Amino acid sequence: MEDKVIQLQVVQYRRGGFYKLLQRGTKCLMYERLVRGKRESIEVFMIKIRKVNFKNCIIPKRETFPHDEAFGRWAWCFTSLERALAKFELIENN
Repeated sequence: MEDKVIQLQVVQYRRGGFYKLLQRGTKCLMYERLVRGKRESIEVFMIKIRKVNFKNCIIPKRETFPHDEAFGRWAWCFTSLERALAKFELIENN
C-alpha cells in the first residue's frame, strides 16, 4: 500500500512573506512570494518528499519547501511570470 503524502498548503507564511500556490504539476510546484501584498518573486521547485523517522513513531511523508542550497539545483527563483512558467513547463515535460 502506498503511503499518503501530505501536500504543501496553498497559502502559507514563511521567511517574512506569504507564499501562494500558482500551479501544481506532477513533478513541480510554482509559488508566488508576496510581501506587503505585492509579488516579490516566483519560485518554481521540484516536488521533494521528506521522510521522517523519530523514535519509531509513524510520521506521514510530506512535501517540503526548498532550502537555500536547493536553489539552482532543484529550485529556481524568478521575477518574471513568463520565465517561471517556461521553467515549470520545461520540468513538467521532461
